[in-house]
Amino acid sequence: MYRETYPVRLCCLFLLHCAVLIATAEDSWIDLFNGKDLTGWQANADPGAFTVNNGILTAHATHPSNKGHLFYIGDDEEPDRFKNFELVIEAKGEANSNSGIFFHTDRATRDGKLHLKNGYEIQLNSTKKEKRKTGSLYAVHDLSTSPVDETNWFTIRIRVEGKHIQAWINDKQTVDYVEPDNPVRPPARVGRLLNPQGGAIALQAHDDKSTFHFRKIQIRKLFSATTARAKIHEGLVYSKQDKRLKLDLYLPQKSAKPTPCIVVIQGGGFLARNGKGFRRFAEHLAANGFAAATIGYRGRPDHTWRTTVADTKTAVRFLRSVSGKYGLDPNRIGATGRSAGATLAILLAVTGGDEFSTAEIEHNSFSSQVQAAVGISGVYDFVARFTDPAQKALQPRFDLKMTTNGEWIGTPFSPTDKQWLGASAVSHIDSGDTPVLLLHSKDDTTVPWLQSHQMHSAMQKAGARSEIFLSETGGHGGPPRSKDLMVAYFRKVLAKKK
Repeated sequence: MYRETYPVRLCCLFLLHCAVLIATAEDSWIDLFNGKDLTGWQANADPGAFTVNNGILTAHATHPSNKGHLFYIGDDEEPDRFKNFELVIEAKGEANSNSGIFFHTDRATRDGKLHLKNGYEIQLNSTKKEKRKTGSLYAVHDLSTSPVDETNWFTIRIRVEGKHIQAWINDKQTVDYVEPDNPVRPPARVGRLLNPQGGAIALQAHDDKSTFHFRKIQIRKLFSATTARAKIHEGLVYSKQDKRLKLDLYLPQKSAKPTPCIVVIQGGGFLARNGKGFRRFAEHLAANGFAAATIGYRGRPDHTWRTTVADTKTAVRFLRSVSGKYGLDPNRIGATGRSAGATLAILLAVTGGDEFSTAEIEHNSFSSQVQAAVGISGVYDFVARFTDPAQKALQPRFDLKMTTNGEWIGTPFSPTDKQWLGASAVSHIDSGDTPVLLLHSKDDTTVPWLQSHQMHSAMQKAGARSEIFLSETGGHGGPPRSKDLMVAYFRKVLAKKK
């Protein structure tokens, strides 16, 4: 099935060509808030500060000074990143209340009061004390007078395109700012910058005397005129064993044929996934001349690691089986993912053609071997994760992670258990393994960066090809330039031999 994202007046033309193109101007609107609960949102602190009642999302901190922030994470463990976008939110504040809408941000904080370190904020403020009023681009372009009565519902619209930031309150423009090449920021706000890779959307619970309400929260992505178009073949069934075993294939509009293809594996705690949460990775790859396939797969709580790995291998074999139909190069297939997706991508790299399925092997005349893999913030040694004191110290609530990992692996934790060892990519390394790139941030508190460091060391010791890039910041989302590093690596390793 194909998905149309162009304006309606162009539908007939593109259907005649049986292809769907990603819009080059703007995408369709996405509802970030379902009006029922906090599905798709996660607080970085003070989770009790955010509640939903009668279709209204309310932010009211439980601490007098510490800030709480609610991040949009979609169906992943980490906040979704938006680079060029238009965001519309309807809000209303109680009297003498403060809040804010953050963008191009992340979970990093800059002080003990949990102020966010990075990105920009559009101020929401009905207090008399705070001099920066509603509609301000906080501490960059401040308003001394509010354009609305915040105790009534009003609409905030934020648009970011390139380095251009605009904001409107009830259709009155309050911000028209272009970030300079070398912006000067005070020491406490050096991170008040646009992130070249985009950043998260977050709502603020400012203090225990402030209450703000939100209802409609919608976003649409914007695409520059230079963004490459991609054809999307949606819902291709790669296995008959389960209804979720489908993939969406993104084909670059302009690319040499046959085209190298990257299997894009969504993370999310080893839960079953449909793959659509990593659409942006596929779009980025397609914009850079690669085909990309986002895959659904089975996972916990109903299935264990062998089934999940088997699904990824079936997807690779399927792509080879249809390579002629879609112009793919069956000899240049890579894999990438973040978090649990990285674990699976690297397992594809180091297990070669080994099969893990207990069911009949589908597309069995084709290989499941990949030729390159990039892992972002993955677990590669489940035993060391819970036995190495240095790694345990880097991950709060490692006991909870042991429980959820154990549900996926299928047995209680033991450092000598065959299943825990088998699910660990480090157990499968040999000199003939597929080359890999490992990306990780040292401030990742979900998966210790030492996982990537030790995996890289083990591969080098075995004589296998491995590269690593570590950043100081980025959290579990990985280094800020992860997508560009991924593309550069695939270009290098999957370059067509002359």
